[in-house]
Amino acid sequence: MGGDPYDMIVGVSVEEDVAFGLENLGLHPDEIRKRLTRALDWTGLSGMEMRLVHTLSGGEQQRLALAALLAMGARILVSDEAMNMLDRVSRASIASMVDALRKNRGLTFVHITNSPEDMLRADRLIFLSDGSVLFDGMPADFFKSPRGLDWAAMSSGLMELSSGLSDAGLVPEPGWDLFELLEYLFHHFKI
Repeated sequence: MGGDPYDMIVGVSVEEDVAFGLENLGLHPDEIRKRLTRALDWTGLSGMEMRLVHTLSGGEQQRLALAALLAMGARILVSDEAMNMLDRVSRASIASMVDALRKNRGLTFVHITNSPEDMLRADRLIFLSDGSVLFDGMPADFFKSPRGLDWAAMSSGLMELSSGLSDAGLVPEPGWDLFELLEYLFHHFKI
């Protein structure tokens, strides 16, 4: 998972999209139906089988991409800032769903992020800079370490900047990371 989830969608409907990979595995239709139903249930998409994928919200598209992977039996998922394009409510909902999948289904989720909230949800945090591991341990320990405190101070300053820009009406909502802010400002204000 990463980038725009719509890039991963191949079907016209939710059901067609999830079934696509299963059909390519050559599974029996009964097995496809069983896996499809289970994956949609796990991701909160049950009842949406006939929805056209282009009508889905960003959060629903993320859920659909995840459902397709889970239906195919994925046990390890790697996400590169997959939730950055979501609003706060969708982001929290997806994060809760992933937490439940990790705990209840044994899913391993490797999440590449700059979000302190996402970092604190992790069982283990590996902090990289210029290709080197600078920290490997518990998230709480990272935020107590000198490196973690420096990073949090910088991140907090970005959060304050993002909130200030939102309050001034220059960005739609607070909580963006540096890259999101710069991309938005460059695109909308030709900075």
